[in-house]
Amino acid sequence: SLQVFDITSPTAPRLVTTSNSFGSQGISVLGNNVYLASSTVSPPTSPGGLYVLNLSTGVPLVLANVYNAFDSAGIAADGQFAVATGGGRGLRLVNVGLGNKPAIVASINGGFGAVAMAGSFAYVLETVPGNPTHGQLDIIDLGYLSSHHQGGIVGSLTLNGLDVKIAGTLAYLASGAAGLQIVDVSSPSTPTLIASLVTPTAAISVAVGTGYAYVGTATSIYVVDVHVPTRPYIVGSIPTPAKELATANQLIYALNGSQLKVIDA
Repeated sequence: SLQVFDITSPTAPRLVTTSNSFGSQGISVLGNNVYLASSTVSPPTSPGGLYVLNLSTGVPLVLANVYNAFDSAGIAADGQFAVATGGGRGLRLVNVGLGNKPAIVASINGGFGAVAMAGSFAYVLETVPGNPTHGQLDIIDLGYLSSHHQGGIVGSLTLNGLDVKIAGTLAYLASGAAGLQIVDVSSPSTPTLIASLVTPTAAISVAVGTGYAYVGTATSIYVVDVHVPTRPYIVGSIPTPAKELATANQLIYALNGSQLKVIDA
């Protein structure tokens, strides 16, 4: 608890009031304001962070609570800006063109996961609460978001996804039991699903090279021929799990737990 004492008589301090300390581990006082620093996060009673309380009435009154913690659901960067997603903590657009002083310039509330960027657009997987809860691919106009500091979602397509990568005007999604899904995003306002390929085990990650997509699962990486995007088919696999995938110069980079594997594709 937070205890406030009257120390007018230093040899006989008197307890004036006892109130919620919000699990704070640090305290400072300036004038009639008390500043508490709490790492305890227990919504809705204790969201954590910095608390400012005023004691002028004798009873502690919370004036403000600031909590800037953010999850690590996904991140993508392309030039001046980066997009970071924090699960249920929303999405933030960050100006990373300021040297060692990145600055948050805009945000969107929601439940966001994996994200990719291409040109002036971000492609984000969102979980939308409801009955039932559903997933969707959102396309965000970063120019609008940076100038208006909120909003900017110009198109959405209902589907579930765990990872997303962009190649040209196509979005490739690792969609769990639905496998690999390919979406035409040439018209940002009307993204269109053009192909689905169920993989032998649930798809959790994806990377895209020239003519091929690589789909990571809990057991294997599958090589998918996407020369004709509307007719993808599996041409090979390697028995190694991959939670994250990237590709360049006919190499696949796979992360799983504490291991990084480089695979000649």
